[in-house]
Amino acid sequence: MPFEYSIDGLASRSDLPKDEDDEEDEDGDEPKADDGTKPNDVFICEGTQVRYGVKAAWVAARGG
Repeated sequence: MPFEYSIDGLASRSDLPKDEDDEEDEDGDEPKADDGTKPNDVFICEGTQVRYGVKAAWVAARGG
């Protein structure tokens, strides 16, 4: 059963301060170019659990 959560905020990777990157290369600099991240990646900052969701959400999330 999926859960419903409130959303506390949204941020794109380009919004993040440079010193808070979670994955750094050996020199402590920017993430490696081949790590799969992009400046327009979006972070959905989870709030609190509101309630149990409905099973139909899984069907919709899977495209059908």
